[in-house]
Amino acid sequence: MLVINETLALPPSPGFISVILDIDLYRQQAWQSDDEDIWHFLTRLRERKNQVFRESITEKTEELIN
Repeated sequence: MLVINETLALPPSPGFISVILDIDLYRQQAWQSDDEDIWHFLTRLRERKNQVFRESITEKTEELIN
């Protein structure tokens, strides 16, 4: 399940726009505490979340972040 929320925030100074982008990615599943597959799954979730973020911004925005 992927849930994306966005809202405007107070800008740091005039001429800027601040946006809060909240990306929640999850799957409901019961895991055993010693199940090594959970780490692989969490890595995949993080990679997917990062992909969604990159696809949600423009190249100019990415340049401003980096």
